[in-house]
Amino acid sequence: MLLFYVDESGATSLKDDARRYFVLAALAVPASTCRGLDTRVSTTKRAILNWADAEAWEIKGRNLQRGEKFLKSLSWSARLAATQLIANLMVELDLRGYVVEVNKLDVARGDMTDGDLYCIALFRLLDELNAVLEKCDKQGMVMFDSRSDHHSAVQDRRVINAYLRWATRHEAHRFVERPWFGFSSFYPGLQLADFVAYMMDTVREASAYGGEVAELKQAIAGFTTRCTLIHIP
Repeated sequence: MLLFYVDESGATSLKDDARRYFVLAALAVPASTCRGLDTRVSTTKRAILNWADAEAWEIKGRNLQRGEKFLKSLSWSARLAATQLIANLMVELDLRGYVVEVNKLDVARGDMTDGDLYCIALFRLLDELNAVLEKCDKQGMVMFDSRSDHHSAVQDRRVINAYLRWATRHEAHRFVERPWFGFSSFYPGLQLADFVAYMMDTVREASAYGGEVAELKQAIAGFTTRCTLIHIP
């Protein structure tokens, strides 16, 4: 079985002209690798911050690039080295990424909503993941980084509704269950999915980030070759 951890980057808002792209990324992890993944991610975190408990902080692409939260004391060179360490870890574990990139300005129509934009990305990602499962003759599960809280599950419900719309058109799909949701602080797979989504988005949105992009490209180059990039349109 393959587990797909999914996260997003960019902005789904069609009104956000500053961000041209919306990215939805899935990290494929064989079920047999999950226990080892947990251990290796913890070891990698301790190598990056030897003074902090591995469970006390999350791997997040934004924090690595901008030096925020637990990483604010690290220099750019140290954060760049950490970025490469994480990318190399995913290569060593034989993980693969599937990244859908939507150019909002090219697909937007007058009657399109932000929810429609998200569905375009999600449907295309599910198509790709299902094709991967068919090719390797496996079943799969999908876990999303939860956007809900104790008081409302509206955002996660929208994902479920979109998934059900997709599933009705693909009755022979290989997913064993509806998507699951988790908090990224609990699941290393979701943290790495955040890393993939953010870094791929950052590399594309070069004008928004300046000269650091070339160094980031080099740091993640090993894993980038293991990512399937899907452009819409």
